[in-house]
Amino acid sequence: MEVSPGVRLLLDFVNTYDVESGVYALPSFLASERLAGLGPAAPAVELWEGLRAVLTLHTEPSGEQDAVAGLNALLGAAPLTVRLDAHGGAELVPVPGLRGAAGLTALVAAAVAGACADGSWARVKACSMENCRWVYFDRSPAGRRRWCDMAVCGSRAKMRAYRAAKRGQAGPPGATHAPAGAEEAGTGGVRQLPRRGEAR
Repeated sequence: MEVSPGVRLLLDFVNTYDVESGVYALPSFLASERLAGLGPAAPAVELWEGLRAVLTLHTEPSGEQDAVAGLNALLGAAPLTVRLDAHGGAELVPVPGLRGAAGLTALVAAAVAGACADGSWARVKACSMENCRWVYFDRSPAGRRRWCDMAVCGSRAKMRAYRAAKRGQAGPPGATHAPAGAEEAGTGGVRQLPRRGEAR
C-alpha cells in the first residue's frame, strides 16, 4: 500500500521527537517545510502533542477521547482552500503564502483531510508501547497492527502480558510451578529507527 505525500508529512512531523531515544528534530522538520521562522514554539508543540494523542486512539480506542476535541480545535483554525483539477477532482490545500504557526497548522490539516478522503487516516497510528509511541503506517491486510515493529515492541508487549499472566497464576504462597507448557520468548533485539521520512 503506497503512502501518500500527506501521510508521509504526518509521519515526519509526529516522529520529530522519539520517546525512546530522546532525539528531537522539530526544528529540522520546520526548516525542511520552509517554516523555520516558527521554531520550536508553543503552537508547533501543541499541534504535535494533539496529533500524537489522536493517533494513539487508532491503536487504543479506549484512550483519552478529549484528544479528538483538542485537535479539532487546533485544526479548525487552519486556513485552507479548495483546489480543483482538470479531471473533476478537488482537494483541500493550505492558503498560499502562509507562514509560521498558520502555515504548519494548514499543512497538517490538509494532510489529515487527504488521508480521511483516501481512507488511509485510520492506518496512521502511534505504537501502543508507552515508552515508544513511534508513529507508523499500518500496512497489515486487516489494519489491526498495534505496534510499530512486531519484532521489538510487539515482542516486548507479549512478554509483559505473559509475565503478568504468570504472576496471576502463581497460586498460593510457596507455589513455584509455572503454567503447563509456558515458555519465555526472546525480545527480538534492539530497535532500529528508520531514516526520517521512511514509513513503517
